[in-house]
Amino acid sequence: MVPAIGLIAGLRWFTGREPGTAEMCRTAWQNAVARLRDQVLGVYAGVLRRAVAEGLVREGLDVETAATAVFGMVVTVSIERRALHPDRPLEELHATLADLLHRRVTG
Repeated sequence: MVPAIGLIAGLRWFTGREPGTAEMCRTAWQNAVARLRDQVLGVYAGVLRRAVAEGLVREGLDVETAATAVFGMVVTVSIERRALHPDRPLEELHATLADLLHRRVTG
């Protein structure tokens, strides 16, 4: 099975932000998001590379695109949880995302 690659940590980070974050200066906010994105994508891509090397996911997987897709899933689900379903347990979201990821990259 593919490692959880920090999905739960990403969910916690993105859903734990205070609404005041949106008040930051536009440029500073964009730079902070870009740095965070690069860091998270680096972690996701590294874990996916190892998974390919160990035969845990299919050979030839475009890990950079897959890392971006995982990032997008985590961000989207986190925003939806915060806005629409704040009581939904993170573990439930993690299990769903991990299942989706596992089924798509190993098949």
